[in-house]
This record gives sequence, C-alpha cells and structure tokens, in this order.
Amino acid sequence: FDHLNSQGEKPKYSPGQLRTLQRHIKSWIAENGPSRKVIFSQNIQPGRQSQSDWTWMNDLKITIGGKHLEHMVYHFMLPYSCWESVMLCYSESFQTLTQGYEKAVWELGFIAPEHRTDNLSAATKKHGNTREFTLRWQSFLEHYHVTPSRNNPGESQENGSVEKSHDLFKSSVNQELLLRGSRNFATIEAYQEFLEAVVAHRNAGRKGRLSEEIKLLKELPNAQFDTPEQLSVRVCSGSTINIDKV
Repeated sequence: FDHLNSQGEKPKYSPGQLRTLQRHIKSWIAENGPSRKVIFSQNIQPGRQSQSDWTWMNDLKITIGGKHLEHMVYHFMLPYSCWESVMLCYSESFQTLTQGYEKAVWELGFIAPEHRTDNLSAATKKHGNTREFTLRWQSFLEHYHVTPSRNNPGESQENGSVEKSHDLFKSSVNQELLLRGSRNFATIEAYQEFLEAVVAHRNAGRKGRLSEEIKLLKELPNAQFDTPEQLSVRVCSGSTINIDKV
C-alpha cells in the first residue's frame, strides 16, 4: 500500500482507505483462508522481557552471485513494542546466539531484565526429564545482569512473540524482494544491507511504543562480554596448529 501510494507527485489513497482494504482482506481470509490456530492471549508488559530465536530463510530463494544461499537469521525482539534486530548466520550456535544478542542490545542502547529463548542446545542442556541453562549462557547474561528464561519443552507458543515475528519479518522481506524485482545480490554484504533496511523500515513504525518501553529498560554495562571463539583444530606433526591460515 505504501509503495502504491508513493507513485506520482501526490498520494493516491488516504490512510482510511488502507483500513478499508485491510478489512476486506481480513474478511476474505476468514472465508477462504486456512483455519486459524487457537491461541490464548498473553498479557504482554512493557520493559519486562526480550525474546530471540533463529529462523531459516531458504524459502525466500536468495542467491549471491547466482548461487543459492542456504542461511538463517538470528531474530531478537521486544514483545511489547515489537522492536527487532536480525543477524545473518548459518547455524544455531552459542557464538551466533551471543553475537546476535549483543548486536541487538547495543543497537537498542538498553536491555530488558529477562531474556527468553526456547530449549536450544546453545543455551540449555538436558537434565533428567527437563532442561537447564548452561553455565556459559548464564555467565554471558550475568555480564548484562539479565535473567535467562525459557519455555517448557514442546511449548513453542510460550516464546510466541518472536515465533510470530519470524513470519511477519519474512513476509516483509518477501514483499521488498518482489518490489526489487530480483532475489539475487552481488555480495553477502549487499544482502545484509538489504535486510537491515527492511528492519529499519519496520522499526520506524514502532517508535511510540518503544519510547514507552525504553523508560522501563536497564542501562547497558560499560563494555560487551568478551566471548572467545571455540575452535576444534588438528595438531600437525610439527606440534603446531593452523587457525585462519596462520
């Protein structure tokens, strides 16, 4: 709608017409679309929690220099204001979890007192019939004075805000790709810039609720957490190892 309305010197449609269009689409989906899942409403409070998870992007059929890019994004968001941040990555690892979290909170400039994930192996380990947080993840969040939180095993809806945001974010990316007319990018960097532009556009409409939420968030520490990268390498016959060709 924004794209159609920006064609020409003057806007073609009024904001009220957007609501009319949305009502027609909602009615059409109710009559012709798939059955809706039953969900119980959550009482989302501002400034209490942030959530994160990974989501695969392969369905969007992105190519770099003509070659298919198999990838995912680490997706961080605040459930109340829906402010979000993403980071391109290729695995669900402790490194991408901590890097994605730090990218998000330092972009935001503040932190929520609690951070929720699902039962990902990068942050939790099996303990009897349940899972508990790893010492590495607890140590990382202690640096930020943040309490780790997780949903119960098999209950992904308890991390539902970020799960729903996955779908909405990928839908926005797909719409921008359609307008762009191509899913091919010259470089990874160009694709990353494209994703950041999509996120910036989505966050621009959240400034009101974000300003409410920021008043309740905590200050960042003086420095980021010093997260060492763990590598598994072979020792050669000369008793040396090779890291990044050195």
